[in-house]
Amino acid sequence: MNRLLLIALVALVAPCALAQTCTTSWTNVAGGAWETSSNWSNGVPGSSSTACITLAGTYTVTTTGVDRAVSGLVVGGASGVQTLTTFNAFSVTGNAVVRPSGRWELLNRTPGGADGLYATGTVLVEGVFVQNGGTTLLDGGGTLDIAPGGRWELRNQVSAGVASRPGTYRLRGTLD
Repeated sequence: MNRLLLIALVALVAPCALAQTCTTSWTNVAGGAWETSSNWSNGVPGSSSTACITLAGTYTVTTTGVDRAVSGLVVGGASGVQTLTTFNAFSVTGNAVVRPSGRWELLNRTPGGADGLYATGTVLVEGVFVQNGGTTLLDGGGTLDIAPGGRWELRNQVSAGVASRPGTYRLRGTLD
């Protein structure tokens, strides 16, 4: 009986484990550049920030070629589709969540370069995660967890390169 109670408790608490407290939130419903301070409630997110792109509406937030690091990330709000497009090496030292209305697309500045996602925690995808060819994924570890209802799209891949990466991959949703 105690074991069933423990399983039930874990099932209830697990979705909350990746809950994030925002230190800066996106404020521009028209979308725009990640690097523009006025697009954020508390300035451009840095390595100790949890960045939240959850403002209602349909828009795209785009990073430039400068590598970025945050401690946490949330993409996706209550309505519309919020898209994060990264053209760099993007590091998350904690956890990230791509909610059902969120979309994160990894693009590459230089074929064969080191652009892509580096994470030490868990990246939970309930929405859409797009990995374009030539991007690095979880090279330093971390976990990519595609939740039921989530989708991982591999585009322009010569080979996915997943098997040679030290990260952990959990696919409970769709792989396109």
